[in-house]
Amino acid sequence: LTALQRDKSFQRDAKGAVVVAVDVDLPGKSVRVNISLEEHLLEAIDRAAGSAGQSRSAFLADAAQRRIKSAA
Repeated sequence: LTALQRDKSFQRDAKGAVVVAVDVDLPGKSVRVNISLEEHLLEAIDRAAGSAGQSRSAFLADAAQRRIKSAA
């Protein structure tokens, strides 16, 4: 922010602007994992993922993110 405030072109172009810092979680690199699940649960996950138009990985990641947020 200090560097921006000192920058002459920023000072000129940003008249009336408001600078805001926003905390953002950028997506990280995908990592392959090996897990074990009960076969009927895996079948149910695959059906639900298919119905949602998602891959198994995307479905599980979404489910995990929702669970983590609700536990926080």
